[in-house]
Amino acid sequence: MVVLLDGALGLWSPGDHALKPWNRVTFVLDIMPVVGYLWAAANAWCGERSKDGRRWVQAQRTELLRGKVGDVIGGLRQILTKRRLRKSVRETLAKVITFFHNHRRWMKYDTYLAMGLPVGTGVVESACGSVVKPSDGRRRQAVELEGAEAILTLRSLKKSHDNDLRAYWGSVPARNALACTPASRNTGPLHD
Repeated sequence: MVVLLDGALGLWSPGDHALKPWNRVTFVLDIMPVVGYLWAAANAWCGERSKDGRRWVQAQRTELLRGKVGDVIGGLRQILTKRRLRKSVRETLAKVITFFHNHRRWMKYDTYLAMGLPVGTGVVESACGSVVKPSDGRRRQAVELEGAEAILTLRSLKKSHDNDLRAYWGSVPARNALACTPASRNTGPLHD
């Protein structure tokens, strides 16, 4: 199991505790907040939207994806200690260094990528949006949790592969399929 989380440390401990019974759980810090911190450092140090800042962020992101978190932290520390910087720049760099240091154990991106694991939630969030969000743009109707789960299951199966959907329908007992119909719940025009 892979658990992708953002940088809020408050999520990590409860997640670790809740998933402790699972033998193999890999926690991954979503790369997007990490890149956001790189941009904060670059904008503070190099100036907003500078070409130097853009190149620096790209280089540091590459280093992080190669598993060189320590090198990135070390480089930031060198900038912080060896250059004359405004107080606001020093504070921003210190926050970035602290963030990377506190999350370092979940930033083994080279290992995660070598294992074929995701390092960002963007694809997952996009997939959830395409499954959960109604495709026809109509107003959402209030649905019981059980009904919502059934709808999400069907949408997920349909999006994943038609064969998966056929296999699912082949495994669902007839009574479960009927339980989802309006007639079985005494609702609709036949029961008014």
